[in-house]
Amino acid sequence: MKAASVLSFCLRQNSKREQKQRLIIGTYELAADEAPIGDKKNGSGRCGGICIVDPTNLLPIERYIRLPSGVFRLVKVPTNAITPFLTSEVNDNSAAVATLTDGRLALFTTDHFDSIADDSTTFLPFSTTLSNGMMLDCAVNSDGRLLCSDNLGNLFVLRFALDGFHLPDFQWRAHSSQFGGITDISEVWSCCWTDNGQCCASGGEDALLKIWDIRCPTNGPNSAQLKNRSHSAGVIFLASSDSIRKSFDEPSAPNLLLSGSYDDHLRAFDLRQFNHPLSEIKLNGGVWSVERLSDDLLLVACMLSPFGCLDKAIFSHFSSQHFFFGWSVVRGFPSSFELIHSHSVHGPNLLYAATSVGPPADFCGDGSANSTTIASCTFNDAMLRLEDISIC
Repeated sequence: MKAASVLSFCLRQNSKREQKQRLIIGTYELAADEAPIGDKKNGSGRCGGICIVDPTNLLPIERYIRLPSGVFRLVKVPTNAITPFLTSEVNDNSAAVATLTDGRLALFTTDHFDSIADDSTTFLPFSTTLSNGMMLDCAVNSDGRLLCSDNLGNLFVLRFALDGFHLPDFQWRAHSSQFGGITDISEVWSCCWTDNGQCCASGGEDALLKIWDIRCPTNGPNSAQLKNRSHSAGVIFLASSDSIRKSFDEPSAPNLLLSGSYDDHLRAFDLRQFNHPLSEIKLNGGVWSVERLSDDLLLVACMLSPFGCLDKAIFSHFSSQHFFFGWSVVRGFPSSFELIHSHSVHGPNLLYAATSVGPPADFCGDGSANSTTIASCTFNDAMLRLEDISIC
């Protein structure tokens, strides 16, 4: 099964204080009895599921939850966003939403990881069918609102219900093909909430980054409040400064947005000066996902090249950067980029996801730790890899 997304969770061991580390991997591929899908509106020919893996014990698959379709992305849910809607207790960062290739969302919690038998999806909460296509991305606000996107150019806003999802509050066409044609659609690869929770951002195959005020009528692609044309290819990752700030546990970098693109660039935008990026850096592959690695670093998964790691100083014009091409360290800006170290390359196998395993490392901050373990998934060879990194 092809791995398309991976998250790391620290789960409580039953009712005890002990905790266990687990990797949650979303998979999808064409069903064995299906011909290649020519109609991009139809994701029903894809199958997949959720693998639960113990990274501390030679990577055994503890449980495989088969789903009626493939998993395109997995997104962690803030605890305060989901707790009021659950009938059972949930630990910090132990819930996730999966975007599915059949046009629905699925909700997973710790209870599902422990209680659902292999190949059983009977008790999983699913949304109604939101799209006739594939759901591509999802972002969860702290008040329990979900923003999600599909491959038909649409954005959706809905809310959690008791152990599940409400019907959508509203949806709208956000991106259209710049070339027109019969379908006139553009995949909305990425979406996120902005800091105030009243606006959202979307990134499409049309290489446009758009800001929407959901309090205003949203009747189509031309009703966006702001548009940015800095990207030369599809915008495939978005994160608000609010989520980055919370990752670093510090009140900094307001009004900022982080974007990744098929054009191999990671960019930071100030929403108050949206015409041009505040900072940008060219990596060695399409920037598919970004997460916090430590107090100083961001972990970047780059398609067609492996993951990178960036200093959080991206929010001060990338004054000090580190990123990994395989395992590579680059120093640059304002001076010329300089390759410090190189390791191995998995990129030709399509690296969609990378995550740190265990608590965030303190890379030479106070001397207590300078290494961590990275789990990465490559799609073409269906591999999960664990690799240790050290930066100093």
